[in-house]
Amino acid sequence: FFFTPSTHAPTTMLPQSRVLAQCVHGVRAQQLSTSRCLQARTRNHVNPLTVVHQTVFDQVDFSEEFSNPLLPLHIDLGSHNGAFIRRVAEAVPNVNFLGLEVHPRRVSEARDRLPRNCSADVCSRVTYAKANANVHLDKIVSSYPGPIISTSILFPDPCVYNKKQEKRRLVSTQLLRDIAVLLKPAALDTAVPPGTVGCVIKTDLPEVYEYIEEARVDFNSTLAPSLGLEWVATEQETTTQQDNTHSRVLSTPSSNQAQRGHLDALFAIPTERQDLVQSFGDPYCGALWYLKAAI
Repeated sequence: FFFTPSTHAPTTMLPQSRVLAQCVHGVRAQQLSTSRCLQARTRNHVNPLTVVHQTVFDQVDFSEEFSNPLLPLHIDLGSHNGAFIRRVAEAVPNVNFLGLEVHPRRVSEARDRLPRNCSADVCSRVTYAKANANVHLDKIVSSYPGPIISTSILFPDPCVYNKKQEKRRLVSTQLLRDIAVLLKPAALDTAVPPGTVGCVIKTDLPEVYEYIEEARVDFNSTLAPSLGLEWVATEQETTTQQDNTHSRVLSTPSSNQAQRGHLDALFAIPTERQDLVQSFGDPYCGALWYLKAAI
């Protein structure tokens, strides 16, 4: 997507996602060369509320997709071209990875890239499916025979072009409930170390991060008592737009950090979108949540 500015704006065409980030943060659009615009990877937005995205999804036969379907499972919601979980699978052994993406072309792209870019071990632990996470999450993964231990929501479509599009956003209190129900057996399993069952959140728009954080707070205040679970934000990570400086805040003891294992790897490994955002010097926000029994 490209954005054609008005007569009062700079004449250079900017990627729509880049212009959006700059407009939202009140920063004057910087002129970029045409070559830089062409190199920028932009998101292809779809409307998840259309009938086709509400009804059509891929059934996953886990015994065929994974060589060992009893391994712990991580689910990436909005996996785009699948690059992130390919990166993570290389670094994190003994975990299966499922990428869910509403855009069917992105799912096909991810499936095509997997055998070309990954080892046989990674290919045997990674798969992708076309699905709308707000509708089909439970339908797809409830049959998984092993433990479901974590999820990631990385740079979801912001849907901030106008107020009406907020209803298209991926993250909601209901989605956090659906995720919590799937992770509940592992979160309450005394054999699983505390702080190892959770979710990684990242976005390049602070207001979207605040919206996601509000959903977490709303979940803890309204649904946690009935489910017996609460989402705890253990880490927050940001970069500033002015000088791309980096800060990381820990709100839990370091002993818990040492136990998290794969969650730390998920939090530390950047996505392609994150690399692009940081190369522009744009804001970036991240959080690591874990699920625990509500007190």
